[in-house]
Amino acid sequence: MIKVTMEQILKVNPVLGKLVGNSYTGRIAFAMARLAREVSKEMALFEDSRMEIIRKYADKDENNETKVNSDGTVHISDENLILCNGELNEILNENIELTIEPLPIDWFENIELTIEEALALEPFVN
Repeated sequence: MIKVTMEQILKVNPVLGKLVGNSYTGRIAFAMARLAREVSKEMALFEDSRMEIIRKYADKDENNETKVNSDGTVHISDENLILCNGELNEILNENIELTIEPLPIDWFENIELTIEEALALEPFVN
């Protein structure tokens, strides 16, 4: 079991995107695939929740349609933006249990990572 926050999952997702393009031996490949699958599942749930929160606080026009800014972003009033960000921060800080084991750190000996990538992977490695 790995216990992380949604924010940690968001940070590791691009690192996993980089790593899934590499080749690994069987056991490492399957473990990395399980981690990528679990992260992907949580990312989808987060995205659904995020969009629901944004729709909840978005300004509406006279037809009750969501107002969109010229740059394509959803328009949210300043007072609603504070509430929206508060709810988004709540889900970013939620604790999540992934039903996989942490990856052994020695599996990463021959993989080049930046410090930022290593920090993102740290909660998923032992």
